[in-house]
Amino acid sequence: MLQLLPGELSKYRRLVLVPRPKPVHLTVLVRPELRPVCVETGHRLRRAPGSRYSEANAGTAAGRSSGGELGECIMKELITSEAWRELQALESRGAQLSELLTRAVTLLHESSPRFDWTGIYELHSDGALRLGPYIGEPTEHVFITVGQGVCGSAVANKCNMNIPDVSKATNYLACSTATKSELVVLIRREDRIYAQIDIDSHQLDAFSEEIADEVEKLADWLALAYERRMKERAGAAVAEVT
Repeated sequence: MLQLLPGELSKYRRLVLVPRPKPVHLTVLVRPELRPVCVETGHRLRRAPGSRYSEANAGTAAGRSSGGELGECIMKELITSEAWRELQALESRGAQLSELLTRAVTLLHESSPRFDWTGIYELHSDGALRLGPYIGEPTEHVFITVGQGVCGSAVANKCNMNIPDVSKATNYLACSTATKSELVVLIRREDRIYAQIDIDSHQLDAFSEEIADEVEKLADWLALAYERRMKERAGAAVAEVT
């Protein structure tokens, strides 16, 4: 420490002692009510609007943990590199779309013990969702009208939907009394919706944002497979005419 005698103060009048700054750590909290909203529904988004992701009917308090457990904040990929290679190999050898969907459902279902029912609903030209491959208890909801239930609402609103507590969803179609939460991710290319991945869990708030991101990656990959099959069918139809 610098010590000055009274008579020496004027000598050092221009001396300025600046304490060494201490590191400052800032924690920024984003309030859930300030998250952007889905243009079609007005529901709060957990991701950017371009991700087509909605927390419709969430009914959760601010500051809830993601996925219900701290361990879910850092998670490995649901679909492993081996699984991706398997799907790519099926696609490369020209497997039927039904085979791709079936295998994708199996790999996804086996990726997490939280997934108690995993399936795909395909959107048909008559405006109805029809149940495709699935793993879990049989369901009576083989056909779902667009706008009906969580699955139908996801198509009508063009938003993925994460329902942490299905008992708070006013439009929920009960497939099982054991189901506590549900995740619906659209299989789409831009505005064209081909199908959706539907996952039910017996746990409340089972689907963290990380889980939803991983499921969306698979949905985007399947959308490309759908698009390729549609182009192949169109090309085959033209060839038959000519």
